[in-house]
This record gives sequence, C-alpha cells and structure tokens, in this order.
Amino acid sequence: MGALDLTEESRVIGGLVYRVQPLTTRKSLQVMTRVLKMAGPGFGDVAALEDAADKMGALLGAASVLSGELDEGVLLFLCESFAEVSRVEIAPGKLLSLGGAQFDEHFRGKLPDLFDWLKVAIEVTYGPLVPWVKAIAAKAAADALAKAAALPAA
Repeated sequence: MGALDLTEESRVIGGLVYRVQPLTTRKSLQVMTRVLKMAGPGFGDVAALEDAADKMGALLGAASVLSGELDEGVLLFLCESFAEVSRVEIAPGKLLSLGGAQFDEHFRGKLPDLFDWLKVAIEVTYGPLVPWVKAIAAKAAADALAKAAALPAA
C-alpha cells in the first residue's frame, strides 16, 4: 500500500476543507515518543500506562497548550510532522500541501484553526491507539488482581 492508497480524512475548519493522512510509522513513533517524554515520566506500571493512553487521547487539547504543558520544540515538531501529511482545499478542487514553509504562512493569524487542524491530524494517526493501550492496561490490571487474589492471605 502506497501513500496514495492511505485513508484520508477531511474536516472543515474555518470554512476550509483540510485533508489529512496518518503519519508514517517512523514519524508517528517519533511524535508519540517526544510527546510522552514531555508529558511525564516512564510508564512502568498500569496506572502510568492508563495515563499515557489518556495523554495520547487528549494529546493537544487547547487546555494543555494554554496551560504551558507543551514545549515549543515539541509543538513545532508536531506541526511540521503533521503538515507533511496534510492538504487544504483553498478553492474548489485546488489542494495545497501544508508541508514546508506553507504551513507557517497558511496559519498566520489563525491559531484557533491551527489547533483545530492539529487535533484532527492527531486523531487520524493516533485515534486507534488509545483504545488499544487502554485495553492492554485493563488486561494488565486484571492480571495483577488475579495474581494478588491467588496469593495466600498474610
């Protein structure tokens, strides 16, 4: 399956239609790793794994941006990464890639649109990951409870 075969999601933001494909595997792992490193410590237990899923699910809500949880370098890396797999319909049938310098000019003075687009781009790539991670965390929690129940009472 090539890039042209990928599922593309379209959303209207600020009156324009944005088309977004998932990040490549390598880039999606790079983005996820940077965000999780910024968001908190290692994920060595079930509670931390559930927290990671929650953080990936709400990866870039306006609250985390405005509360100062994001690092400038990470935010720019996210925008540049997702811009490479995003296009905007600037006129009927005329698509413009957001890659390269175009992303910076396109969103000039339109920060709310930028964050709405970024949220969509994140959902396209990571939407399926959140339920998967939560299922793993739930199984780990159930296994831990079963193991604890099997131990003799002290």
